[in-house]
Amino acid sequence: MQVRLVDPLQLDSAALAEWARLEERSFESNVYLSPHFVLPAIRHLDPSHPPFMLLAERADRSRDRLCGVGLFRKEGPTWRFPLPHLSAYRSRHSYLTGILADRDLVSPVVDGFLGYLCQQGLGWHGVEFGDLAIDSGIGPLLLARAQMRGVPWYEYSRCQRAALKPTEAGEDYLEQQLSAGRRKDLRRRERRLSEQGAVEWQATHGTDLSNEHIERFLALEHTGWKGNYGTSLRSQSADAAFFRELIRRMARAGRAVITELRVADEVIASTSNLVSGNAAFAFKLGWHADYKKMAPGILNEIELVRHAPTLFGDCEYIDSGSLPGSFMEELWDGRRTLAFGALATTTLGRRALGAFNWLHRLRRTLVPARRRECSK
Repeated sequence: MQVRLVDPLQLDSAALAEWARLEERSFESNVYLSPHFVLPAIRHLDPSHPPFMLLAERADRSRDRLCGVGLFRKEGPTWRFPLPHLSAYRSRHSYLTGILADRDLVSPVVDGFLGYLCQQGLGWHGVEFGDLAIDSGIGPLLLARAQMRGVPWYEYSRCQRAALKPTEAGEDYLEQQLSAGRRKDLRRRERRLSEQGAVEWQATHGTDLSNEHIERFLALEHTGWKGNYGTSLRSQSADAAFFRELIRRMARAGRAVITELRVADEVIASTSNLVSGNAAFAFKLGWHADYKKMAPGILNEIELVRHAPTLFGDCEYIDSGSLPGSFMEELWDGRRTLAFGALATTTLGRRALGAFNWLHRLRRTLVPARRRECSK
């Protein structure tokens, strides 16, 4: 196994095609490490602080020579990690980190990356991973292989995120998941909505997605509190440009889905969803502020759950990308455990993170427990 460092923006078309094929056969599905996501993110969101890329490759010249991809950024000292270190790449619109590894070569890939990252004299003392899934996928294996090398993991925080198994969703699922009172309330809201015109729901995916779908989504996501607080995609031209390129690339690959809720031919709620490997990822959502009392965003999500068995039937799960306490926890009964922490790759790094870990435990002992969220 060979590991080398490259600039992801300098990859040629053949290398990009290899990266895309690896994404599809990766041990853990992660759309946030897809070339269709990463390249627009670097270009539009992080041009001044781009990541470098580690490639793990077979020694032979086979068609699928590439068997591992990791993206990392160099970071200066922080209050958590007061030494120069790396962080697994995460744009401001990324909700999962990790690495891509060929499912048939996952252990050699992880060992190859750890061997590279633990080299001395490279200027960093550890690697931070934010929103790393630790109950399945690459996370548990990464931490176990690191421990075997004497590389300790220092965890800052962890949380749970809502998830959904599409094959278990549908009408019966909604009957069981939502209380009778909640179902009655949602039916009442839908009736109020229907007083203004016919209510329709539609999911559009792949090459059927048009620029109109993208622009309608951006407009809806910009209404209400997101636009008021400047956190919507359209609040920053770079974020809007990133989203446009992302959806166009994913649509061409047949891996983008936009759902829309309409009343009287007006789209009042929209969600964007991405597919990678054997998983789907709910990405962004928006709704028309004028219809807030009818909960169009929730009604749209209800329809997605109702149609998930056919819409995402080939996916093992859908990652909500949501924070703890989100309304998605009411609708989706699955959970993923995510952690934010760091691997210490040098003696000095272990001392620094060990001191922080001790202070963190002391604080948890002295300060009353409260809900702690991941780093999203």
